[in-house]
Amino acid sequence: MGTDAMMEVFAMATGRNLSSAREMSAVRKVLREEKSDGHVHIITVVYLYAVGGLGLLCLAILFFHFLTPETWHFLKEDQIVKIQELLLSGGAGAFIERSAKKIK
Repeated sequence: MGTDAMMEVFAMATGRNLSSAREMSAVRKVLREEKSDGHVHIITVVYLYAVGGLGLLCLAILFFHFLTPETWHFLKEDQIVKIQELLLSGGAGAFIERSAKKIK
């Protein structure tokens, strides 16, 4: 759908008269904001899935390391500690943030 068609649909839905330049400008502004909000939403969703996927991958690697025989171990002790800190601090941070939002 082109911009002109979207403007007409928006004008009809909101009851605006597009004969004035001021109304046309207001409709264009709303359409621009909707497009940018859509892009920000997509970027946010991709970021959240990537972070979640990396967290699950770290967890799977850690479980694999602990469940396999010692001859298969490939992580050093300091690497295990870093992964555990990363997983626990992320979970703790999310819990604190969620709790803080509920309080407000």
